[in-house]
Amino acid sequence: MDTGLDIRTAQALCARLLHDLAGPIGGVHTGAELLEDLDSGLEADATRLIADSARQAMARLRLLRIAYGLAGETVPGDATEARALVEAWLAGSRVGIDWP
Repeated sequence: MDTGLDIRTAQALCARLLHDLAGPIGGVHTGAELLEDLDSGLEADATRLIADSARQAMARLRLLRIAYGLAGETVPGDATEARALVEAWLAGSRVGIDWP
């Protein structure tokens, strides 16, 4: 087994995970900055941005917890739960899922 390949694979996986979480967390940060400027009249937009971004981040964390936290163990629940997690991950993105 090539240790260098294992390290590069782990690095690529970590980079992808961080990339997937950076967007929603950045949205929360931007929404909070908008709320600081109360004279802007953007309170409703900022609140919506924070809520949507937090929802996305939590959906991604739930799926990642199942996908990477079990280390080969059987996924709890059935395919319906897995589908719901994937759909939540993709909510609001340009990517969709066709899961019969």
